[in-house]
Amino acid sequence: MKFFLSYLFLVFWAVYINAQNIFYDQLNTESGLPSSTVFDIFQDSKNFIWLATEEGLIKYNGVDFKTYSHPDLHSKSGSNIKEDILGRIWYQTFDGYLYYVNSKDELETFSQTNNVGFVNFVITNQYLIKAHWQGIEIRDLYSLKKIKNIKIKNFQTSFLDVLADEMILGNETTQTISLKNWKTKIIENKEIKRSIKVLSYKRGNQIYFFTQDKYFKCKLLGFDKEKFTQLATFSIDKQVQNFEIINQEIWLCTKEGVRVFSMNGKELSFTKNLPKDDISKVFKDKNNVFWFSSLKNGVYIIKNFQTLELQIPSEKFSSITDDGKKIYVGGSSGKIYTLNEKLQHQNYWQSKDAYPVYYLNFNVDVDYNFFSANGFYIQHKKSRRIVHYNSAVKHLFPLSENRFLVSGTGFVNTISTRPKLTWENNLLTNIRGKSIVYDALYDRVLVASNNGLLELKKNKVSSLFFKGKILHIKNLVLEK
Repeated sequence: MKFFLSYLFLVFWAVYINAQNIFYDQLNTESGLPSSTVFDIFQDSKNFIWLATEEGLIKYNGVDFKTYSHPDLHSKSGSNIKEDILGRIWYQTFDGYLYYVNSKDELETFSQTNNVGFVNFVITNQYLIKAHWQGIEIRDLYSLKKIKNIKIKNFQTSFLDVLADEMILGNETTQTISLKNWKTKIIENKEIKRSIKVLSYKRGNQIYFFTQDKYFKCKLLGFDKEKFTQLATFSIDKQVQNFEIINQEIWLCTKEGVRVFSMNGKELSFTKNLPKDDISKVFKDKNNVFWFSSLKNGVYIIKNFQTLELQIPSEKFSSITDDGKKIYVGGSSGKIYTLNEKLQHQNYWQSKDAYPVYYLNFNVDVDYNFFSANGFYIQHKKSRRIVHYNSAVKHLFPLSENRFLVSGTGFVNTISTRPKLTWENNLLTNIRGKSIVYDALYDRVLVASNNGLLELKKNKVSSLFFKGKILHIKNLVLEK
């Protein structure tokens, strides 16, 4: 069970045993995602997130998912989501057919024949460029009418892209074709010929090629001015499914997670904390949030790679506090754990009957810690000596240096810690107090209870309403 909290140093923490993972949010079938198999992620000019999944193309607005379908859509699975200058969203099924979302927010297509399979298609400001069995077809982007068909003898290609008015395509033979005069040039490509895996990726005005040989040796190549240039070499023990260049780093997607290398081939250490999943795509959105599509578990969303997560098997976290030096968390097993700044943890306390620790407060008094499990506990900080009360305390709020308001099941009262521990007279009875604060500005006590929000002022109790309705509140926070 995960636990996420915002506490010290304005940093998010969560808790794991024996391992530290980067904290992530997740989109999956439990959150409404129609399929847990996701092949591609894209953000359009209107900031919608698009997902290519096993159930087809999906648009995500941050809350809801919309799935697109078409009568001619025989194979839903696909990838290669793109946006053209007209605002149409395109995607390609794995059998090579292209579909786009029109101005009516409906999926549409056009007549397509001789598909070569799943080979990248290209959108420029003028053209839609697509491979087929006999070569390359060029269509007008606006009308989608075919304007050029380039036949290539014994045509085979594993990549297709456009750079500076030139198409680049091929595998065993790499060639460029001018979009101005349609002339062809053969390009020296010995680095690609030697590889069993070739992937291409265009970023701005640069095309990158990733190659991997049978010994898992990898190379990153740049293509510019009709030649390949080696940029980095490195080795990993996994086959690479996809790659991206993000923040001048090389992100490699494998069946067992993501590996990240610098542009000079040095692996970055934080990758060991990324989700160990079958990752198909890494994407950074306009808010610098990272999205990882998975072929098994939907989408992982990571906002900060310094935000770590910790989990304890079969433990559900229920409370948290700090004493200025360490973080303390209470669990459903009846244990309290301590965490230092490195997220190293130790068992601090355990109840005899494994009753959940649902309230902790270790910073409100200089001498005592307060917590609730099977009753209310007051612990002396130095001696660790504990006094136990058969009371279900839910919240404690300071009135003065050594005097506190206490709310719980059946009562609201006060407690003093000096000169000795003393329970004082009940202020309220026969209520289920959830939270309590003292409002010095109006000299009143506010109690969130099962009967609504109560005000205790000058020994009189009254209910507070909003637009004539009872206020059912779980937690009260006094703004300073």
